[in-house]
Amino acid sequence: GFLLVKKVLYEQVGGHESIRSEIVEDIALSRAIKKAGGKLTVGTGLSLSSTHVYGTLGEIWRGLRKNAYAGMHYQFYQYICGSIGGLAVAWAPLIAVILGWSSGNVWLIVAGLSGWIAQGLAVAPFVWGLKMRPWHLFCAPLGITLYVAIATSSVWHHSRGRILWKDRVFAAETSGPSL
Repeated sequence: GFLLVKKVLYEQVGGHESIRSEIVEDIALSRAIKKAGGKLTVGTGLSLSSTHVYGTLGEIWRGLRKNAYAGMHYQFYQYICGSIGGLAVAWAPLIAVILGWSSGNVWLIVAGLSGWIAQGLAVAPFVWGLKMRPWHLFCAPLGITLYVAIATSSVWHHSRGRILWKDRVFAAETSGPSL
């Protein structure tokens, strides 16, 4: 991914120099551009170019670990509420199906399957837009659980005073490179 911005506006906000201590620099730069009166438009750009950022689960884990807690503004309550809420929403439909199946409650099965299908429909634009396999429509519970695990790792490393990214260690207090 990338940001396209007019040179005049980029220089007006101080460019990357103005956000060099930020861990999530693309968001920080976007905020600076918006604060300066610039307009932001989000697009996939799939027809323009393609990138391959992560090739393995380990690379995904390390790449998202840097941003997970930073995206919550390092607020522990956001991590707790988001994790509990996300896991509840992710797994409630499947738990309803299992409970309905084991108790013979058809309505609980129908409610659970409806919720799982709704999850699939909610992620459908991403699955199709990113040219993923159709079965990914029904992987939201696993994906959310994986993201909560990554966020937990992010919180853990931050609580130890460090942010790890691309084999570099940044001090969590200043968000700049540690010595």
